[in-house]
Amino acid sequence: MDTNGKREIASHYYPLIGPYSSNDNDLQEYHLLLLKLSGIDGVIFDRYSSRDINDCSTLKTITESFIKEIEDVGLEFAIMYEDKTAQYA
Repeated sequence: MDTNGKREIASHYYPLIGPYSSNDNDLQEYHLLLLKLSGIDGVIFDRYSSRDINDCSTLKTITESFIKEIEDVGLEFAIMYEDKTAQYA
């Protein structure tokens, strides 16, 4: 903790809701409800690969957990694969 009671994080900006993880289901629901309340109908997941390279398995897991939350709040979703990597999917 620093002198103002906030956790030290690797960012110049401190999130208004505090530090968080994309794996946090409560955070996912919060963000998706904000989208819905703002009049947004759905989200697009931009995937650059389906192969297990670099952080792809982590992103796949997070995307799948978001999909469950998306269905729970009643939004639509699509998954977009980048052209340059679709040939390897």
